Amino acid sequence: MGRALACLLLGAALAGPLAAQQMPPPPAPAMPRDLPMEFVHFDAERLALSQDWAPGALRAELAQRGIVLSEDGLAHVTIAGPEGAVAVPARLVTSVGGRDDVAWRRWRDAWVPVTRLTELARSLPAGHFLGRVQAPWPADVQGEGTAAINSDGYRDGGADGTGLTVAIIDGGYDGLTEAWENGDIPSPYTWINYTPHPLESQGDHGTACVEQVYDHAPGADYRLYMIDSATDLGLAVADAAAAGVDVISMSVVWPIAGWEDDAGAPCAAVNEAAANGMLVFISAGNFAECHWQGDYDPGGDSSAWHDFQYGDEAIDVVVADGAEAAFTMQWNTVGDIYNYDLYLLDASQAVLASSTNPDNHFESLSWPNETGADQTAYLCVHRVSGGITEFEIFSGGCAWQQHAMAWSSVASPGNATAPNVFAVGAVPWGDYGSPNGTDGILAGYSSQGPSNGGMTLPDLCAPTAVTCFTAPWGMGGTSCSAPCAAGAAAAFWSADPGLHVDAVRWLILEQAGQWRDWGDWGNDNVYGRGGMILYEFAPHTVWVSRAYGNVADDPAYPLYTVQYAHYCAETGGRLLLFPGGVYPEAVNLSRELTVETTGPEAVLGE
Repeated sequence: MGRALACLLLGAALAGPLAAQQMPPPPAPAMPRDLPMEFVHFDAERLALSQDWAPGALRAELAQRGIVLSEDGLAHVTIAGPEGAVAVPARLVTSVGGRDDVAWRRWRDAWVPVTRLTELARSLPAGHFLGRVQAPWPADVQGEGTAAINSDGYRDGGADGTGLTVAIIDGGYDGLTEAWENGDIPSPYTWINYTPHPLESQGDHGTACVEQVYDHAPGADYRLYMIDSATDLGLAVADAAAAGVDVISMSVVWPIAGWEDDAGAPCAAVNEAAANGMLVFISAGNFAECHWQGDYDPGGDSSAWHDFQYGDEAIDVVVADGAEAAFTMQWNTVGDIYNYDLYLLDASQAVLASSTNPDNHFESLSWPNETGADQTAYLCVHRVSGGITEFEIFSGGCAWQQHAMAWSSVASPGNATAPNVFAVGAVPWGDYGSPNGTDGILAGYSSQGPSNGGMTLPDLCAPTAVTCFTAPWGMGGTSCSAPCAAGAAAAFWSADPGLHVDAVRWLILEQAGQWRDWGDWGNDNVYGRGGMILYEFAPHTVWVSRAYGNVADDPAYPLYTVQYAHYCAETGGRLLLFPGGVYPEAVNLSRELTVETTGPEAVLGE
């Protein structure tokens, strides 16, 4: 429903729909524009100093604003440096009575007295910024995923992940003991916890992800990493590299890690994992129905409020009673300095929450609905300074009533450009057998491409709504599809652990393109290369493919000639010509082997 906004009246009660009238400038932010910190922290400090708080009351209040406060009054923050910098020294944190946490590259997490946050911000070197910890957003006995992908034949035939190490990175593993007792997660497993919370806490999202991977690859070794920041992610990847991890499954995303492809700590971490020989499967995100992107548009007036369409200066969202809505905004900062602010209003134009960070920094706000009933709120963007640039908004915890844009809604680190990083979209498992060319089966929430840099995304899709012990009703979201793909990849790779990681990636994508090429032909921004699917398992399979171009016949990759494949194969094994084609060289098959083609007819020796 289109509407323009009227004036902001602080403290007004929630009421009916907004009147269609123009809106004057918003209230001036209390935080100085040159202070290098998030407004939410400035506001938290003012709040802490405003009164004597009962034990735990301030912690509960700040938790609703996305700030974690320790029992001794320290706020968890991230200090981010500019590109090319190193993390600020820990002495800056301790100089204001703070406690160091972890550091990786140009990011340092720390615990800082909530009453001294601005003091710390003022002491930072030029270009550094104090913000909330970049906490990841969850991308929400036998399950249905193995049959859908066809990995059950690998698992049951002995290619069950044995010899490989799989890492699951998540924010909470509640219920691990119960899942282990039920036989649904590996035993033993190694766990590394970078957070101050117990491993079995903060929700069971990670536990369900472990179950999904384990269903495909029960024979693998497992490392479980618990994180609560993007800085932790970098440390987890470094540990995984040192431990020889082969496959990573990660069903958490960061909506405002950076506008450009490869920007920010999450992309840096997963690119590093790929550079260390790992396959990385990450959720594409669940933002297709709660994302907007486009150029700032002042509309037909001079109010500086953005028009989402002509005359409509708000996105109407419904926040359920008891839910907490969260919104993030980032924009293209290339070539200029921009300052846009983000506001959430009620129906009488009162400010429910706002984010007024300084130039060229993202905006982020949240609002818990404690009114006792579902409420409609209105999200608005105001330009403070700078010209026109493209921006995008992601949200969670609410239902958009208008303006949602599925395209370009894949969240970081899905926009990491390393080829062995897979952003995984979601298709309900009941639709997974649909033939090539089928459209309309992508889960409605599953994020779509392209990336802001033009990269086609997602890379592929995998099943969702798969049941498991932790989620007997079915685990939804791309949170389910990513570990399904990771587990199937581990099973597939364990069938021939001598294959190079690049060859495994190529074979996974090519199989998807041959048998589950949904939507437009080839790689597209809805299904990627298609749904992950594995050709029927047979022991001692040697892949042969002219298309890969391995003219040197290196056995770590699909082989170029049938004769050399015959030389490499074990008696009783299988030569799999993928996907058919002409192999004109003379062939002398002197051993008992099965020779198959996966697609068109294969011609040998002509």
